[in-house]
Amino acid sequence: MESIRQPHSVINSYSISLSSSSYINLTDTRYRLKRIFSTVFLAGLIGIISLTSATSEAAPPTHANNNRAKNNPSANVFSEKEQPRGHQAEKWAKGRILVMPRAGLPAKAFNKFLKEHDGNARKIGQSDLYIVDLPEYTEERVIARLLQHPHLKFAELDYEVSSTSLMPNDPYFKNAWHLSKIGAPTAWSSSLGENVTIAILDTGVDGSHPDLAAKMVPGWNFYNNNSDTSDV
Repeated sequence: MESIRQPHSVINSYSISLSSSSYINLTDTRYRLKRIFSTVFLAGLIGIISLTSATSEAAPPTHANNNRAKNNPSANVFSEKEQPRGHQAEKWAKGRILVMPRAGLPAKAFNKFLKEHDGNARKIGQSDLYIVDLPEYTEERVIARLLQHPHLKFAELDYEVSSTSLMPNDPYFKNAWHLSKIGAPTAWSSSLGENVTIAILDTGVDGSHPDLAAKMVPGWNFYNNNSDTSDV
């Protein structure tokens, strides 16, 4: 019986030895894999931190973009009706606005109010209009506050406007000496008088004239006390 059991015992020991060896090899492999994964993870983490840092350094000042809108609920100061024509396309001077106080506001009080917003006022000539220098990116926020002040006529961005003058296509314009005398071409660059009705006091008018026919409204003849305004 012993001669039979002895080989069996040896075989079992050999099997156990192989099993132990396999377990040791498997454990070692797992350990190596863990080290590889840890190294890769650490390298990736360092790369992400470096990329985030570089992106932060390259980004524009936060007060110039998102933070300005987030911290400034009144960033869109002007309603659609109040916005100047072509507001979205026009350029405006950074770091300054235009302000006009109402008559009677003491200069000291005006300057004190502007100082609360780090503003410095410069008067334009003999007018009541002031250029107010401000820290950049605060213009719209300050305007929103100034518009609530009862002693200010207006506060607005300093827009860039064209200085070109509108000239008429009338061949007789050069003979109309009075238009250049009153500076009409310069005024026409600002307004052509749309939707404005004016009254002319004269001996009458040629209602069939091509320059006037489509633009006349009913008048009154104070001499004959009737609506016939034709020239006698």
